[in-house]
Amino acid sequence: MKNLLIMFFVIVGAVKFFDWQYSRIDKLAYNHASGYSKLSKLEQDLRCLTDNLVMEAGIESVEGKLAVAQVTMNRVHSRHFGSDVCSVVYAEKQFSWTINTPKNRNNYKHMNKRQYQESYEIAKKVLIEKFEVPSLRGALYYHADYVTPRWASQKTKVTKIGKHIFYQ
Repeated sequence: MKNLLIMFFVIVGAVKFFDWQYSRIDKLAYNHASGYSKLSKLEQDLRCLTDNLVMEAGIESVEGKLAVAQVTMNRVHSRHFGSDVCSVVYAEKQFSWTINTPKNRNNYKHMNKRQYQESYEIAKKVLIEKFEVPSLRGALYYHADYVTPRWASQKTKVTKIGKHIFYQ
């Protein structure tokens, strides 16, 4: 009986750790990524880019996720949106999921683990291997194809990938 009880607690602990590793519930309350301050700069950037890919393009194809990553990195390189990945991702009113609303907090809490893992692998490819989508060099904006933001008419359309339209 004692061994069964110990096994139960080991299994429960492993499951809780696995869930914690991927969910990182309510990171939005981390005050725009400052909760990652004990991580290396690369780890911080990886997490911020991964979170952005999951929330902006979680249901998109690999190509769609790469395109969103490319725009995020283009913004970093432009220096008009922030000086690093986390400051770009959490720049005010740039990515709707970062606006601290109950709906956004709920969506973040329930992110899909498979989508998260795929997004993490893509973020590593972009940040570490410097992978780029050549057709999106210079693209700084995108939006979902089911909305038309006011700014869209003032930008040059580059392409449509999945459910997103990209602009320079």
